[in-house]
Amino acid sequence: MSTSVTNHLTISGNEQVKKFVKKLNEEFIKDKQKKNSDPNTAVRRLIYGHTNEVAEWLSRDPNTKYVYFYDETHWRPIDTSISLVSQSNTIEDIQDYLLVTLSRLDPFVLICNQYFNEYLTTITTRYSLMCDLAPDDIEIYTEVKVPKVENEAFYNRFDRIKLKDKEKAFKLLKKKFNWIKDDLYI
Repeated sequence: MSTSVTNHLTISGNEQVKKFVKKLNEEFIKDKQKKNSDPNTAVRRLIYGHTNEVAEWLSRDPNTKYVYFYDETHWRPIDTSISLVSQSNTIEDIQDYLLVTLSRLDPFVLICNQYFNEYLTTITTRYSLMCDLAPDDIEIYTEVKVPKVENEAFYNRFDRIKLKDKEKAFKLLKKKFNWIKDDLYI
């Protein structure tokens, strides 16, 4: 059984990075509205730049990841966040690819991927940045006790845990990299 994983990427960077992220979100939204668009190939086409044929071929391969864009731009900032859903896998490779790509625009770019499974039983927060020309990261993981009946109070508690984890991971990041300042918190 495949579990879906929601990935909330939040990106801190200069104006060029913000323009890049906004344009990428807009391309995903535009692509989603096209008649013959295949959501299974959009990430490969729009992030990695594969042709339709290569993206389709890779998407059919059972050994490749299934990742698609999830439009949350109506409540998350279009210029600093991207949401992707993956099946049973993390998207650390996509996060690292974006990090390397965006570090050409801003060497101090910082990406936070906070992801959780569809059952809301785990939350992982992973900050990544470039350090000595290579990606480096800080990651924390939290198990969440899910009640038998999920209600609004549980969802609010889940959101509070996500926020606390993000703050905790950022503090660890600042401790490991002393050049990180509070204004980079995303």
